[in-house]
Amino acid sequence: MGGVGQNISNYDFNLIEMNREEVSFKKREKKLDLDTSDLVEYVKWITGDLGKLRDRVRTAEKIINDLRRSGSESVESLLNTLYDCKRKQEALA
Repeated sequence: MGGVGQNISNYDFNLIEMNREEVSFKKREKKLDLDTSDLVEYVKWITGDLGKLRDRVRTAEKIINDLRRSGSESVESLLNTLYDCKRKQEALA
């Protein structure tokens, strides 16, 4: 009979140990769920900010292209004016 009592005692000990581990796993699972939820919110926030930054970059690129175009036209206009002045000066000489 002593063997049966020992087996029951070992069985109870194993059940208690498994219960502790289950509680520990549940706590860890809850923490991971919270972390995952936080990560999802962070990704949503980053995605929104990236959209805003993308729009700002496109606006800046448009402004830079406009400045390049107007700069080229200004230089061309200035060269034409200088050429006209040179022709007038040669005509007077």
